[in-house]
Amino acid sequence: MYHEAVLALVLALAMTTVPVERVVAVVNGVPVLETDVRLAEIAQLVPRLPEEDAAAYRRTVTTALVDLELRWQDLKSAAIAQRTAVDMDRVWAAAQSRAGGALDGALAAAGLDPGMLRHLLLKAAIVQAYVANRFEPFIRPTEAEVESLWRTK
Repeated sequence: MYHEAVLALVLALAMTTVPVERVVAVVNGVPVLETDVRLAEIAQLVPRLPEEDAAAYRRTVTTALVDLELRWQDLKSAAIAQRTAVDMDRVWAAAQSRAGGALDGALAAAGLDPGMLRHLLLKAAIVQAYVANRFEPFIRPTEAEVESLWRTK
């Protein structure tokens, strides 16, 4: 009798499918997970346009995460990621500010680990620091662009 009950329980559990994580994209064999998208949305890593509905914003965030992963893989393979220093306290404070100071609460409410967000923020900060250091010296606005910006502000 006991063995039949255990067997019935094992069969019931085996027939029940429970999703552990959803893969939304794969970048050179590295998955971009649903959790990554949720973390990026909570931390507002990608600005949301006023005309974007939830589905459009999710697509924008997913595309941005795919682009981030591509850049991250390039920097890792060139050993640039390891040599690029970022101030994680400043990066975390900026994320807190974008989220209106409620980042920890939003993560807890969604059941997400702040360590996962820190890792995502680190990747984004390293990519951003590299791009700024590499290309910023070549950006030279014209006098007309400066004047136009001055007048609009």
